Amino acid sequence: MSLADSSPVALITGSGKQRVGSVIAEYLAERGYRIALHYRSSEAEAFETRDKLRAGGCACEAFRADLGRVDEAESLVAQTVEAFGRLDVLVTTASIWSPTPLDEVTPDDLQKNFAANTLATFYPARAAGRVMAAQPEGGSIITIGDTAIDRP
Repeated sequence: MSLADSSPVALITGSGKQRVGSVIAEYLAERGYRIALHYRSSEAEAFETRDKLRAGGCACEAFRADLGRVDEAESLVAQTVEAFGRLDVLVTTASIWSPTPLDEVTPDDLQKNFAANTLATFYPARAAGRVMAAQPEGGSIITIGDTAIDRP
């Protein structure tokens, strides 16, 4: 499969590490999707996942972005479209969670978690939604939360 073919394209945030995002990337790759992997700090793991998917015949690229920053989230979506020509599915799995006793949570902790768990979902979803709305086929956005939301 080449980057320029007509297979659907999926961008999965938080797919650099061997966690739920990389499993979703593998699942979609097995079903014929071209894959854009996202990582923030897990470059080596993201490239390992990219190479594994490529070895299986999947057109795959890995992109770095801090999704808590609007400019980087928009750049991630733009790079995906530039590499693959379209964007059909966005799956947001990027998140952080640090088990911290309530009395020890600081304002900085709240800001860091808000950026990584809320803004990092909203910014790429908004950028992807704009791209998908302009495509005749549209697209799908899937957001995935963590059990820590239910039981922090």
